Amino acid sequence: MTAMRPLWPGKKEGALLLGNAPSRDSREVVSTACYAKLLRAGGIGVALAVLLWWLLQPISAYHLQIVRADSGKVLWSENVQTGEAFLVRYVHSVELSPVLEYFMVGDDGEIVATESRTRSFGAGLPHVKKGVTELAGGYYVMRELYEPVGELHVQPSHLHSHTLQYHGMTVQLNRPPYAREHLIVRAQQPPRWQALLGGG
Repeated sequence: MTAMRPLWPGKKEGALLLGNAPSRDSREVVSTACYAKLLRAGGIGVALAVLLWWLLQPISAYHLQIVRADSGKVLWSENVQTGEAFLVRYVHSVELSPVLEYFMVGDDGEIVATESRTRSFGAGLPHVKKGVTELAGGYYVMRELYEPVGELHVQPSHLHSHTLQYHGMTVQLNRPPYAREHLIVRAQQPPRWQALLGGG
């Protein structure tokens, strides 16, 4: 009797062949390609993570800001250097007398009161002797105060003049969107993405 020859030479009888099995070399090529794709995808992910981290970092420069206390919305912002001064000038709502308060930005970004000028001594007005005091130009002046206040809280009325003056700019706090709002004046290092968008 003649022995049956296998249908596929080189294969054991009874073996099920579903197709041409890939060679070891082809499997290695596929594995290398998949690995390369994973590396590229991982590299893109790392790059995006680094970019996000960079955008969230605060910039080194400070911005002098006026923000709403309830929402933190920035209403006004300008670059400021530590040591630079600004002036808040208003008319006292009871005494109806002008008040001038000078501040500077400290090394750590804290707001520091440096000088106060007033023409009366009613409620809510300076009356305790601090720093160097003198009468000048009809004002009672207190200089060289250097009192850290952190953030300056104000709630300007729409009935009387109330301004913030800095570098020749005047912000009318007694007009919208500032009037009758609880405001915070602060020096802040905004995140880089906010500064790039001009909202710092």
